[in-house]
Parts: sequence; C-alpha cells; structure tokens
Amino acid sequence: MEEYGTTPQQYISRLRLTAATELLQSGYYSVSEIASRCGFSSSSYFIKVFRTHYGVTPKNHTEVTAFTGKGGKKS
Repeated sequence: MEEYGTTPQQYISRLRLTAATELLQSGYYSVSEIASRCGFSSSSYFIKVFRTHYGVTPKNHTEVTAFTGKGGKKS
C-alpha cells in the first residue's frame, strides 16, 4: 500500500467508511446496522472512527448531507 501513501489498515478503514456513508445516505439502516454491515466491532467504535475521519457523527453527517446535498468529508 506504500504507493497509495497509506497503511493497509487505513485503506480498509477508508473503504468501510465510504460504504458506511453510502448506507447512511440511503436512509434505510440504523447506525448500529451500518456499523455491523461495514465490519466495525461496535456502533460506538464506528461512531468514534467516523467522527475522527469526517469531523461529525454519522447522524450529524446525515443531517448535513440532507440539508445541503453535500457530503462532509475531510480532504
């Protein structure tokens, strides 16, 4: 993964978070269901990782996205 400038764990985490944001935007699943579907050990760990990466909680991300039509992803 060196050519991508990230560790394997970071790469996998980014893939999981991308899948999670898609599921959040669908509006069909709860945060705990999304955490489970995306391979996080618990919803609290998922929320912690999500907040670290995006700067907001999954619920807040969904509200901001619904309001603005844009994602809140950090660069």
